[in-house]
Amino acid sequence: MYHNNVSQKVHFPLTICSVSFNSRSFLEKNYDLMRKLNPSSEKLRWIVAENSQPYSEGSFSSSDKFEIQQGFSLENISQEPRSSFHHALALQKILAEVKTRYVLLMDPDFYIVKKEWIKTVLQYMDGKKLAFFGAPWSPKWYMKIRYFPACLHCLFVDLSLVNISELNLLPREKTISMSEALSFREKSGGVTSFAGPLWRLYDCLRMSLWGRRCIGKCFDSGCALVDFFQMNPGLKIESFVPAFSEDDAVLPTWLYSIPFRLLERFLPDRYCYLPKKKSSFKTEGSFGFCQNNLKQMVWEEFFWQEKAFGFHIRSYYRSKNLEQIQLNLEKVLFKLL
Repeated sequence: MYHNNVSQKVHFPLTICSVSFNSRSFLEKNYDLMRKLNPSSEKLRWIVAENSQPYSEGSFSSSDKFEIQQGFSLENISQEPRSSFHHALALQKILAEVKTRYVLLMDPDFYIVKKEWIKTVLQYMDGKKLAFFGAPWSPKWYMKIRYFPACLHCLFVDLSLVNISELNLLPREKTISMSEALSFREKSGGVTSFAGPLWRLYDCLRMSLWGRRCIGKCFDSGCALVDFFQMNPGLKIESFVPAFSEDDAVLPTWLYSIPFRLLERFLPDRYCYLPKKKSSFKTEGSFGFCQNNLKQMVWEEFFWQEKAFGFHIRSYYRSKNLEQIQLNLEKVLFKLL
């Protein structure tokens, strides 16, 4: 399908789409990494929807690396969850501008680390006839959709198999919110330190029984792609494999106890906090590059074909220690570049 002579630049039919929310530094580092790891590729079209406030720190006014398009103001978003709609609306807007066969929807802070990934991924998708190929939600986000590359952190789409006008990236309104789903963990951590074993038992039972209603019920951006896939059963999909360890912060540690593990053996996957599908994630000890750094920083790592494919920083714009995140990123990218 594609020319294999590395000495000659190849124009690959791929467009990358991202949304910036004070993300200029993260995107510029991402662009430099992409160019470094893909020496056989000509310059790609990378469209960025600018969702930042005008002239804010980290926003784009112009760029020689990206095609900057105006996004949306968060103040004008009324749907809940607002941040998800803010991001998805902008991504939906620039998706309509794509003219190539393939499109990659990617967060500014998702960094692909595989050498020659553009050529390798497109050849793989073409050979396997994959419509969707990308990152699923990490198992620690138990309230999210499982076993499907619907999180839009890093998603390749073959538009020769999918009509671009039928792709709906928006989340659903009136869904269980992330804060509601996580409230059990927060309440558990807040009261058991002084309330004693009886309250802890009550809180564990609440999490184990009523709390299971939250599993898989937070329909974030990209959830409609699952509905689209179910209505088109002939389409093929494939997901990366997320790395996951039991000390990830989202799930309470007592969920890994023997009684809860035994309980989940008899429950259907729909009501289990940890996925049952084999090979849906890699456990502790199987991390790839920069293992200690990624684990310590709680960044998410993804594998493909048993090798590290990329990592995701996640929610850097909410961090109170952005400078430290930038410093850590510089250290990781230094080893790659």
